[in-house]
Amino acid sequence: MNKNKINFVGIGAQKSGTSWLFKQFGKSNQIDLPPIKELHYFDRSKNYNSPNILAETKLSNRLYNLKWTAKALIEIKKNKQNRQWYKKWFFSDFTDQWYLSLFANLTKCKGEITPAYAILNEEDIARMSQLLGQETKIIFMLRHPAERAWSSYKYINRLKNYASDDFEHAKAYMYSDYQIARTQYLKTIQLYKKYFNSVFVGFFDAIVDKPDELLLDIFNYLELDTKEIKSFEGLNKKVNTSKSINMPNDIHALLNEIYKDDIKELSEVYGEYFLKWKESEHFIGKINNFKPSFIIK
Repeated sequence: MNKNKINFVGIGAQKSGTSWLFKQFGKSNQIDLPPIKELHYFDRSKNYNSPNILAETKLSNRLYNLKWTAKALIEIKKNKQNRQWYKKWFFSDFTDQWYLSLFANLTKCKGEITPAYAILNEEDIARMSQLLGQETKIIFMLRHPAERAWSSYKYINRLKNYASDDFEHAKAYMYSDYQIARTQYLKTIQLYKKYFNSVFVGFFDAIVDKPDELLLDIFNYLELDTKEIKSFEGLNKKVNTSKSINMPNDIHALLNEIYKDDIKELSEVYGEYFLKWKESEHFIGKINNFKPSFIIK
Protein backbone atom coordinates (compact mmCIF):
# COMPACT_ATOMS: atom_id res chain seq x y z
CA MET A 1 0.00 0.00 0.00
CA ASN A 2 1.46 3.35 -1.05
CA LYS A 3 0.95 5.62 1.97
CA ASN A 4 1.65 8.77 -0.05
CA LYS A 5 -1.11 8.17 -2.59
CA ILE A 6 -4.88 8.25 -2.48
CA ASN A 7 -5.73 4.58 -2.84
CA PHE A 8 -9.38 4.67 -3.89
CA VAL A 9 -12.24 6.88 -5.02
CA GLY A 10 -15.84 5.81 -4.51
CA ILE A 11 -18.39 6.98 -7.05
CA GLY A 12 -21.97 5.93 -7.64
CA ALA A 13 -25.42 6.38 -8.90
CA GLN A 14 -27.40 8.52 -6.48
CA LYS A 15 -29.12 6.46 -3.73
CA SER A 16 -27.06 3.38 -4.64
CA GLY A 17 -25.40 2.50 -1.35
CA THR A 18 -22.41 4.83 -1.14
CA SER A 19 -23.50 5.99 2.34
CA TRP A 20 -23.61 2.32 3.37
CA LEU A 21 -20.09 1.91 1.99
CA PHE A 22 -18.83 4.99 3.86
CA LYS A 23 -20.29 3.62 7.09
CA GLN A 24 -18.66 0.20 6.64
CA PHE A 25 -15.29 1.79 5.82
CA GLY A 26 -15.60 3.81 9.00
CA LYS A 27 -15.67 0.55 11.00
CA SER A 28 -12.40 -0.65 9.52
CA ASN A 29 -9.02 -0.45 11.26
CA GLN A 30 -7.34 -0.51 7.84
CA ILE A 31 -9.07 2.42 6.10
CA ASP A 32 -8.66 6.16 6.63
CA LEU A 33 -11.36 8.58 5.45
CA PRO A 34 -11.76 12.36 5.60
CA PRO A 35 -14.24 13.52 8.28
CA ILE A 36 -16.92 14.24 5.68
CA LYS A 37 -18.19 11.85 3.04
CA GLU A 38 -18.50 13.90 -0.14
CA LEU A 39 -15.64 16.24 -1.01
CA HIS A 40 -16.99 17.26 -4.45
CA TYR A 41 -13.61 18.48 -5.65
CA PHE A 42 -13.64 17.16 -9.21
CA ASP A 43 -17.27 18.15 -9.89
CA ARG A 44 -16.98 21.63 -8.44
CA SER A 45 -17.60 23.36 -11.75
CA LYS A 46 -20.96 25.09 -11.97
CA ASN A 47 -21.50 23.15 -15.19
CA TYR A 48 -22.42 20.16 -13.02
CA ASN A 49 -25.69 19.77 -11.21
CA SER A 50 -23.89 19.19 -7.92
CA PRO A 51 -23.73 21.11 -4.65
CA ASN A 52 -20.72 23.03 -6.08
CA ILE A 53 -19.67 24.10 -2.61
CA LEU A 54 -16.12 24.49 -3.90
CA ALA A 55 -16.96 26.39 -7.07
CA GLU A 56 -15.39 29.61 -5.77
CA THR A 57 -11.67 28.84 -5.72
CA LYS A 58 -10.31 31.92 -3.95
CA LEU A 59 -10.80 32.16 -0.20
CA SER A 60 -10.75 35.96 -0.37
CA ASN A 61 -13.83 35.88 -2.62
CA ARG A 62 -15.58 33.22 -0.54
CA LEU A 63 -15.30 35.15 2.72
CA TYR A 64 -17.78 37.70 1.40
CA ASN A 65 -20.40 34.95 1.58
CA LEU A 66 -21.66 35.32 5.14
CA LYS A 67 -23.49 31.98 5.01
CA TRP A 68 -20.25 30.21 4.08
CA THR A 69 -18.27 31.93 6.84
CA ALA A 70 -20.96 31.28 9.46
CA LYS A 71 -21.15 27.61 8.50
CA ALA A 72 -17.37 27.33 8.61
CA LEU A 73 -17.16 28.73 12.13
CA ILE A 74 -19.97 26.46 13.35
CA GLU A 75 -18.40 23.31 11.88
CA ILE A 76 -14.94 24.14 13.20
CA LYS A 77 -16.31 24.73 16.70
CA LYS A 78 -18.46 21.57 16.58
CA ASN A 79 -15.79 19.18 15.29
CA LYS A 80 -13.08 19.48 17.91
CA GLN A 81 -11.40 16.19 17.03
CA ASN A 82 -10.83 17.23 13.42
CA ARG A 83 -10.59 20.98 13.95
CA GLN A 84 -7.41 21.46 11.93
CA TRP A 85 -8.85 19.51 9.02
CA TYR A 86 -12.00 21.65 8.98
CA LYS A 87 -9.94 24.84 9.14
CA LYS A 88 -8.07 23.69 6.06
CA TRP A 89 -11.34 22.65 4.39
CA PHE A 90 -13.04 26.01 4.86
CA PHE A 91 -10.21 28.56 4.91
CA SER A 92 -7.98 27.72 1.94
CA ASP A 93 -7.76 28.39 -1.76
CA PHE A 94 -9.04 25.30 -3.54
CA THR A 95 -6.22 23.83 -5.61
CA ASP A 96 -4.94 20.37 -6.50
CA GLN A 97 -2.29 20.59 -3.78
CA TRP A 98 -4.92 21.65 -1.25
CA TYR A 99 -7.06 18.64 -2.22
CA LEU A 100 -4.14 16.24 -1.77
CA SER A 101 -3.29 17.87 1.57
CA LEU A 102 -6.71 16.81 2.91
CA PHE A 103 -5.33 13.27 2.97
CA ALA A 104 -1.79 14.10 4.12
CA ASN A 105 -2.22 12.92 7.71
CA LEU A 106 -4.02 9.71 6.74
CA THR A 107 -1.65 6.76 6.89
CA LYS A 108 -3.82 3.72 6.13
CA CYS A 109 -5.65 2.78 2.94
CA LYS A 110 -7.21 6.15 2.16
CA GLY A 111 -9.68 7.66 -0.22
CA GLU A 112 -12.94 9.49 -0.57
CA ILE A 113 -16.50 8.75 -1.67
CA THR A 114 -18.36 11.30 -3.79
CA PRO A 115 -21.23 9.71 -5.77
CA ALA A 116 -21.51 12.67 -8.14
CA TYR A 117 -18.14 11.83 -9.70
CA ALA A 118 -20.15 9.31 -11.72
CA ILE A 119 -21.42 12.23 -13.84
CA LEU A 120 -18.01 13.73 -14.58
CA ASN A 121 -17.22 14.50 -18.20
CA GLU A 122 -14.18 12.95 -19.84
CA GLU A 123 -11.99 16.00 -19.31
CA ASP A 124 -12.46 15.92 -15.53
CA ILE A 125 -12.02 12.15 -15.29
CA ALA A 126 -8.74 12.59 -17.17
CA ARG A 127 -7.77 15.36 -14.74
CA MET A 128 -8.56 13.10 -11.79
CA SER A 129 -6.42 10.35 -13.28
CA GLN A 130 -3.54 12.73 -13.90
CA LEU A 131 -3.64 14.01 -10.31
CA LEU A 132 -4.19 10.71 -8.50
CA GLY A 133 -2.59 8.22 -10.88
CA GLN A 134 -4.08 5.49 -13.05
CA GLU A 135 -3.49 2.91 -10.32
CA THR A 136 -6.04 4.57 -8.01
CA LYS A 137 -8.87 2.09 -7.49
CA ILE A 138 -12.36 3.16 -8.58
CA ILE A 139 -15.37 1.74 -6.73
CA PHE A 140 -18.61 2.30 -8.66
CA MET A 141 -21.85 1.47 -6.82
CA LEU A 142 -24.92 0.84 -9.00
CA ARG A 143 -28.64 0.42 -8.50
CA HIS A 144 -31.44 -0.49 -10.90
CA PRO A 145 -31.97 2.84 -12.68
CA ALA A 146 -35.75 2.80 -12.27
CA GLU A 147 -35.51 2.00 -8.58
CA ARG A 148 -32.76 4.58 -8.13
CA ALA A 149 -34.75 7.28 -9.95
CA TRP A 150 -37.85 6.63 -7.86
CA SER A 151 -35.85 6.68 -4.62
CA SER A 152 -34.19 9.93 -5.66
CA TYR A 153 -37.54 11.50 -6.55
CA LYS A 154 -38.99 10.57 -3.16
CA TYR A 155 -35.94 11.90 -1.33
CA ILE A 156 -35.62 15.20 -3.20
CA ASN A 157 -39.34 15.96 -2.93
CA ARG A 158 -39.62 14.67 0.64
CA LEU A 159 -42.58 12.71 -0.66
CA LYS A 160 -45.13 11.56 1.92
CA ASN A 161 -47.54 10.01 -0.55
CA TYR A 162 -48.16 9.87 -4.29
CA ALA A 163 -51.31 10.75 -6.22
CA SER A 164 -52.02 10.27 -9.91
CA ASP A 165 -52.06 14.06 -10.28
CA ASP A 166 -48.33 14.02 -9.48
CA PHE A 167 -47.46 12.05 -12.61
CA GLU A 168 -46.58 14.98 -14.90
CA HIS A 169 -44.34 16.46 -12.22
CA ALA A 170 -42.65 13.11 -11.69
CA LYS A 171 -42.32 12.56 -15.43
CA ALA A 172 -40.56 15.90 -15.88
CA TYR A 173 -38.07 14.91 -13.18
CA MET A 174 -37.45 11.45 -14.67
CA TYR A 175 -36.61 13.02 -18.06
CA SER A 176 -34.49 15.85 -16.62
CA ASP A 177 -30.83 16.12 -17.58
CA TYR A 178 -29.93 15.88 -13.89
CA GLN A 179 -31.72 12.58 -13.53
CA ILE A 180 -30.62 10.99 -16.81
CA ALA A 181 -26.95 11.86 -16.19
CA ARG A 182 -27.04 9.84 -12.96
CA THR A 183 -27.90 6.61 -14.74
CA GLN A 184 -25.61 6.49 -17.77
CA TYR A 185 -23.84 3.50 -16.24
CA LEU A 186 -22.22 2.09 -19.36
CA LYS A 187 -20.78 5.47 -20.34
CA THR A 188 -19.42 6.00 -16.82
CA ILE A 189 -17.77 2.57 -16.74
CA GLN A 190 -16.18 3.08 -20.15
CA LEU A 191 -14.82 6.53 -19.33
CA TYR A 192 -13.30 5.51 -16.00
CA LYS A 193 -11.81 2.38 -17.52
CA LYS A 194 -10.15 4.57 -20.15
CA TYR A 195 -8.24 6.55 -17.52
CA PHE A 196 -7.82 4.09 -14.64
CA ASN A 197 -6.36 0.60 -14.52
CA SER A 198 -9.47 -0.98 -13.02
CA VAL A 199 -13.06 -0.27 -12.05
CA PHE A 200 -14.88 -2.23 -9.35
CA VAL A 201 -18.64 -2.41 -9.94
CA GLY A 202 -20.76 -3.19 -6.88
CA PHE A 203 -24.52 -3.63 -6.78
CA PHE A 204 -27.01 -2.09 -4.37
CA ASP A 205 -28.98 -5.32 -4.75
CA ALA A 206 -26.16 -7.14 -2.97
CA ILE A 207 -26.50 -4.92 0.11
CA VAL A 208 -29.94 -6.49 0.44
CA ASP A 209 -29.05 -10.01 -0.75
CA LYS A 210 -25.52 -10.67 0.52
CA PRO A 211 -23.78 -7.63 2.03
CA ASP A 212 -21.00 -9.67 3.62
CA GLU A 213 -19.95 -11.04 0.22
CA LEU A 214 -20.05 -7.58 -1.33
CA LEU A 215 -17.87 -6.08 1.40
CA LEU A 216 -15.51 -9.06 1.16
CA ASP A 217 -15.12 -8.36 -2.58
CA ILE A 218 -14.44 -4.67 -1.90
CA PHE A 219 -11.80 -5.44 0.73
CA ASN A 220 -10.11 -7.90 -1.61
CA TYR A 221 -10.12 -5.30 -4.37
CA LEU A 222 -8.43 -2.84 -2.01
CA GLU A 223 -5.96 -5.57 -1.00
CA LEU A 224 -7.01 -5.47 2.65
CA ASP A 225 -7.27 -8.19 5.29
CA THR A 226 -10.87 -9.41 5.25
CA LYS A 227 -10.90 -10.98 8.73
CA GLU A 228 -12.25 -7.89 10.49
CA ILE A 229 -15.45 -7.95 8.42
CA LYS A 230 -16.73 -10.74 10.67
CA SER A 231 -17.00 -8.21 13.50
CA PHE A 232 -19.04 -5.69 11.50
CA GLU A 233 -22.68 -5.58 12.63
CA GLY A 234 -25.74 -4.43 10.72
CA LEU A 235 -24.30 -4.98 7.26
CA ASN A 236 -27.73 -5.27 5.67
CA LYS A 237 -29.02 -2.10 7.32
CA LYS A 238 -29.64 0.62 4.76
CA VAL A 239 -28.21 4.09 5.32
CA ASN A 240 -29.75 7.47 4.38
CA THR A 241 -32.99 5.92 3.15
CA SER A 242 -36.07 7.80 1.97
CA LYS A 243 -39.66 7.15 3.01
CA SER A 244 -40.99 3.80 1.84
CA ILE A 245 -43.63 4.37 -0.85
CA ASN A 246 -44.22 1.64 -3.41
CA MET A 247 -43.51 2.67 -6.97
CA PRO A 248 -46.84 3.52 -8.67
CA ASN A 249 -47.73 1.59 -11.83
CA ASP A 250 -47.58 4.66 -14.05
CA ILE A 251 -44.07 5.54 -12.84
CA HIS A 252 -43.03 1.90 -13.09
CA ALA A 253 -44.12 1.76 -16.74
CA LEU A 254 -42.48 5.10 -17.55
CA LEU A 255 -39.12 4.15 -16.07
CA ASN A 256 -39.13 0.71 -17.66
CA GLU A 257 -39.61 2.40 -21.02
CA ILE A 258 -36.82 4.92 -20.36
CA TYR A 259 -34.22 2.37 -19.27
CA LYS A 260 -35.06 -0.89 -21.02
CA ASP A 261 -32.48 -0.41 -23.80
CA ASP A 262 -29.72 0.58 -21.37
CA ILE A 263 -30.44 -2.42 -19.16
CA LYS A 264 -30.49 -4.74 -22.15
CA GLU A 265 -27.08 -3.51 -23.29
CA LEU A 266 -25.59 -3.77 -19.79
CA SER A 267 -26.92 -7.30 -19.39
CA GLU A 268 -25.43 -8.35 -22.72
CA VAL A 269 -22.01 -6.82 -21.98
CA TYR A 270 -21.58 -7.66 -18.30
CA GLY A 271 -24.33 -10.06 -17.16
CA GLU A 272 -24.65 -10.49 -13.36
CA TYR A 273 -27.33 -8.36 -11.66
CA PHE A 274 -27.94 -6.58 -14.95
CA LEU A 275 -29.55 -9.85 -16.07
CA LYS A 276 -31.79 -9.77 -13.01
CA TRP A 277 -32.82 -6.24 -13.88
CA LYS A 278 -33.61 -7.27 -17.44
CA GLU A 279 -35.53 -10.44 -16.68
CA SER A 280 -37.42 -9.58 -13.50
CA GLU A 281 -40.49 -7.39 -13.25
CA HIS A 282 -39.68 -6.86 -9.58
CA PHE A 283 -36.68 -4.70 -8.80
CA ILE A 284 -35.82 -6.19 -5.41
CA GLY A 285 -35.77 -9.88 -4.57
CA LYS A 286 -33.79 -12.53 -2.79
CA ILE A 287 -31.79 -13.86 -5.71
CA ASN A 288 -28.55 -15.62 -4.83
CA ASN A 289 -27.10 -16.75 -8.13
CA PHE A 290 -25.54 -13.43 -9.10
CA LYS A 291 -22.16 -12.17 -7.99
CA PRO A 292 -22.33 -9.06 -5.78
CA SER A 293 -19.68 -7.32 -7.89
CA PHE A 294 -17.22 -7.58 -10.73
CA ILE A 295 -13.96 -5.90 -11.68
CA ILE A 296 -13.15 -4.44 -15.09
CA LYS A 297 -9.45 -4.34 -15.93
